[in-house]
Amino acid sequence: MKISVVIPSIGNRNLIPTLRSINESSINVDEIIISIPCQVDINVDKFKKFKNIIVFNSKVKGQVAQRIEGFKIAKNDCVVQMDDDIILEKKCLEIMHDFLKNNHNAAVSAHFHDRISKKSIYSKVEGLSFSNSFFLSELDYFKNKIYNKIRTANNSNLNGDISISGFEIYPNFQYHKEPFISGWIPGGCVMHLKKNLILSNFFPFQGKAYCEDLFHSIALKKNNIKLYYHLNAIAFLEIENIKSNFKMYIKHLRADFIIRSQLVEQNKLSKSRMFLVYLIKLFSYLLK
Repeated sequence: MKISVVIPSIGNRNLIPTLRSINESSINVDEIIISIPCQVDINVDKFKKFKNIIVFNSKVKGQVAQRIEGFKIAKNDCVVQMDDDIILEKKCLEIMHDFLKNNHNAAVSAHFHDRISKKSIYSKVEGLSFSNSFFLSELDYFKNKIYNKIRTANNSNLNGDISISGFEIYPNFQYHKEPFISGWIPGGCVMHLKKNLILSNFFPFQGKAYCEDLFHSIALKKNNIKLYYHLNAIAFLEIENIKSNFKMYIKHLRADFIIRSQLVEQNKLSKSRMFLVYLIKLFSYLLK
């Protein structure tokens, strides 16, 4: 199966490292579709060194909507969705491709590592995943147990899931040696078969796509697509420290709250638990 890669972007990032990592993969990528809003002016000359680039002018703006427009023109049976800041390890796409050959009703996510430390973002740091130590609670171990009980109602799944409060539970990779099915997968680097793609806009929100991977995971599962993580398919991202200043943190929390509220309501999850989680996040920041 030939591979198409679809990358939505608004032109505010240097895409060259991402494109280079794709084209240095151990498996050939037939086409890379960069989906840019038509109202964004971007210099396409910098992409001429790559022979497999297609710059597509999307009529819509928004990460998910642009990605779907890219999906629609992808010509190959195997389609990868990628964010514009992801760097792939050399064999990442080949490993995912080999997996999908034998798992036709599946979507498979890469195993993400922090670009700076090279640690898996699912590594445990003082009881939290490495990524959560940046994005979530400032609480000590005892208070974290209370926090997690409110967030998950003790329904923590070692494979990862969407909790009753509408927050994602990260998988515990130390318990796995093979690819495993999860309740959700992040959207940064996922390989699909074209026949399994969601081509309707399941995420009708403007701005940064908070929680879009949860919405997408739910939509895929409704179509009986199994969601896998592959431990050996390594991709790198840079963890953003949103707690660097109070204004940034509140802006993030507010935007996340608005969109997650819709997720909770649509899927009949617990609004009260969701509210409590946000309150704990806010107070833990103020009292740190």
